[in-house]
Amino acid sequence: MRDFEVIQYELFGLSLQEPVSLIYNWLVAVLCLLWYLNLKPENELVRNWRYFFLTFSITCFVAGIAHSLYQYTGIYGKMPHWIGGIVSGYFVGKGMLSLLADTDIKKGLNLLLKSKLVINLTLALGLVTFTFVLIDSVLTYIVYCAGISLFLIRKGQKDLKLFVYGVITSFSGASCFVLKLDVSRYFNREDFSHVFILASLILFFYGAKKQEQRKELIIE
Repeated sequence: MRDFEVIQYELFGLSLQEPVSLIYNWLVAVLCLLWYLNLKPENELVRNWRYFFLTFSITCFVAGIAHSLYQYTGIYGKMPHWIGGIVSGYFVGKGMLSLLADTDIKKGLNLLLKSKLVINLTLALGLVTFTFVLIDSVLTYIVYCAGISLFLIRKGQKDLKLFVYGVITSFSGASCFVLKLDVSRYFNREDFSHVFILASLILFFYGAKKQEQRKELIIE
């Protein structure tokens, strides 16, 4: 249960809630769509990051509606953006894997990527819980986004550091819940954490943008 106030309001005869979440999600949806259109699919890495931003854009648009209509749809209204969250993570993993040479480790990571997609989707929807969406995100961004980037940075690929910064920024948002950073009833800890997520998305975009001109993706 949440231990902070959820804003409720009436509009067009509907009982709605969380107006700040609606604004945030739709803002991110627009930005992600613009980033999708801005990136040029010159290679597999950038192509998959484009798919990530497109999927995340759709996910955030739907999430905004789900937050607003929660009194009508309940937890089931959130399932579409649970799916989008897991699928967008799959594209991140697939893009980062394109940087690696074909080895047994890459094959294993690719198998894990596909397995966690199926397993976490099945468990999240079957058990109706966000827990497995969170687990999928942790695995995706720590193992594939930050992990592969750090591995290749040690090999001299310094231009991948923005992906690492993005992951650190994203997970730093958890501190808002630990510290209970409720600035006001209109900007609670959940809204505060969204600022970190938006900042991480900006870093991911510029990280992908730097890779547009990379012709040879495979790094031995």
